[in-house]
Amino acid sequence: MTHTKKRIRDSWFSAEHNFGGLSAKLSAVETSAIVLLPVPYEASTTYRAGCRHGPSAIIEASTNMELYDEELCFEPCAAGIHTVRPLDVVDDAGEMLKRICTVATTHVERGKFVTLLGGEHTVSLGIVRALRAAHKDLSVLILDAHADYRESYRGNEYSHACVSRRIAEDCNLVLAGVRSLSREEADSLKASNTIFYSHQFRAVRGKTEQKALIERVVERLGPKVHISIDVDVFDPSIMPAVGTPEPGGLLWDEVLDMLRAVITQREVVGLDLVELAPVAGLSHPEFMAAKLLYRTWGYLLKSSCGKR
Repeated sequence: MTHTKKRIRDSWFSAEHNFGGLSAKLSAVETSAIVLLPVPYEASTTYRAGCRHGPSAIIEASTNMELYDEELCFEPCAAGIHTVRPLDVVDDAGEMLKRICTVATTHVERGKFVTLLGGEHTVSLGIVRALRAAHKDLSVLILDAHADYRESYRGNEYSHACVSRRIAEDCNLVLAGVRSLSREEADSLKASNTIFYSHQFRAVRGKTEQKALIERVVERLGPKVHISIDVDVFDPSIMPAVGTPEPGGLLWDEVLDMLRAVITQREVVGLDLVELAPVAGLSHPEFMAAKLLYRTWGYLLKSSCGKR
């Protein structure tokens, strides 16, 4: 398959501005297995702003990415990746979440694997609500530097700092990669036994211990899982383009090992990636995010083929 690399110049979205710069044949909604839903929503950022530009930067970076996956030895795009026109943004978080849920539900009901691309982490709640309606036993795995488990923050229960708490009200929640939280969040999560700190991954010695720790993460999840990736789960040395960078994060291979384990042992029914805030002059963060999405879809496609 020949892939012509494209550079998007003017419009946020155009006929060519789809993930991977795919042809109409490979990006038609009717035939695509994967639907990508960009949501450039940012309303409650409290430190470094800019994640509303994340979806466009990641999609643009993807148009310069090779579509053959050297680890998996195939082209995941052959299954079809349809990029939805970015959702119109409104200030009211409740209304925004309803819009996300409505659009996601439409595609879930058509049998598509929906991936949401944010924007601030609050948007994850919209796709989780859509999936929760379709899968009553849904678990959610959140990879994040921050617990985001506050009851409310600055008077806002839909702040990005509260998204894990809102999700936990409806779903089994597992957090991994956390290295920043308040005392109150730590106390609330202590009894749940479903939080895995970044320092636990740093403390393991070798692949055997790391595999055992990842297995503990997987064991906490139910049979059907939505994966939510806040890119600040990565160490800022490799992912500096985030709103609140925290030292001591996970590395590329560690995150891939966890994703691979979850996807092969559970039925993953949804995915979101959020919180990339582009930095002028740096291109590797958005390229890394695009590659992460593409590799994750590859794992999912390979796993689903093996289960049939």
